[in-house]
Amino acid sequence: MLKSTELEKFYGDNAYRPPNRLLQWRAKIYLKQILHHLTIDKNTPVLEIGCNHGYLTELLATLSTSVIGVDINHSIIRTSNKKYLKVMDACDLKFPDHSLDLIVSTHTIEHIPDTLLFFREMTRVLKKDGHIILIYPWEPVRGYTLIPEIFTMKRSFKECRKIHIHAFTPFRIKSILSSPLFHKAWNIFFVPQPNFISVIQKIE
Repeated sequence: MLKSTELEKFYGDNAYRPPNRLLQWRAKIYLKQILHHLTIDKNTPVLEIGCNHGYLTELLATLSTSVIGVDINHSIIRTSNKKYLKVMDACDLKFPDHSLDLIVSTHTIEHIPDTLLFFREMTRVLKKDGHIILIYPWEPVRGYTLIPEIFTMKRSFKECRKIHIHAFTPFRIKSILSSPLFHKAWNIFFVPQPNFISVIQKIE
């Protein structure tokens, strides 16, 4: 298992090998899936955790005037040169309690060592009746969706399992949630690999 600092070092300037056009296309599909479940208006405070280059954050900012994207990778945020993107640890969110209506996180939870701390932090900053949207890969074998990227970097399949340290399904997500979080809905979609989306609501 790679620690957060090791993950950052591993990705570094080589992070996220897919071409920008593919990442932009994926962001549009992600937004379509999000809007299938929720409505976002201009007054909705939105946080994207694990924003990468900020393509989805940018699309969310067309709907709301209060959008911030955060990522642990310094090089990604530095080279993006976008004011609404910040360097931040998903398990140490620098936001006040009960300050956000919506948290979006795509392909991040499978990288985080302490999943329970991740959920506790999101719960803390989320308002009552606020929502968490998680998008994560369907992986019958943990790490297999990373194979093209890892092999391009001339590393072994074992590295895939060090980076994707969890494999989630909606049923596993539901099983680890505790009050006040409620697993509200889920579905599967393709980008082109199969992905799950989970919709979680803070009910208290």
